[in-house]
Amino acid sequence: MVTLNDIIYDSIGNFCFLIFALLLYRKNRFAWLAVVLALIIKLFLYGKYSMLLSFAYLSMQLCVTFLAAIVWILEPSYTKLQVNRIFLALLTSVIMIMIWVWLVYAFINPAILSYEFLFGFEYFCYMLFVLGGALLVYRISQGLIIVATVFISYALYYANSALVASKAPPQYIRDFTIYYWFSAVFLFVAGILLVSVYTRVKRSI
Repeated sequence: MVTLNDIIYDSIGNFCFLIFALLLYRKNRFAWLAVVLALIIKLFLYGKYSMLLSFAYLSMQLCVTFLAAIVWILEPSYTKLQVNRIFLALLTSVIMIMIWVWLVYAFINPAILSYEFLFGFEYFCYMLFVLGGALLVYRISQGLIIVATVFISYALYYANSALVASKAPPQYIRDFTIYYWFSAVFLFVAGILLVSVYTRVKRSI
């Protein structure tokens, strides 16, 4: 059962995504550490009943985030589009997604192999995040747009959840509303900031 504390911790995790976008906007080489923190929060949040299943689910997002954090700390810059870099980024993301699909199929939800589940909102956004992160591991700026799309999509999801929660009969569900709105605002602003970073990068390279 979802509790108010779960929703609060989730909104804190989403605030970390906003911190990430702000740090990236300010060209801070440690920006990706905020994403690491956000995913660790969500790892423990989802792991309330099973840390193993939570880790299996978040594994590839954690993997691509750690790689991006290392790359960004060492060299916080973007490169021009190059065919070999795009190929490597796409190959990396495909391998990661295939491993993730296998983990989810084996440990969490065998129905992931169906079109409706694999390309449903949550799983599709997960795969987009891995793709965008892989592009950014290879310092390809187009990854910013993909990650921004994920953030803004989730912002709309949380806004819709806030509207639904505000009309729910139980009071404890209505208490979720404000934190859903916080998450929606955090992620929407984060998405807009990433688009701004992408626009600035395109002018400079």
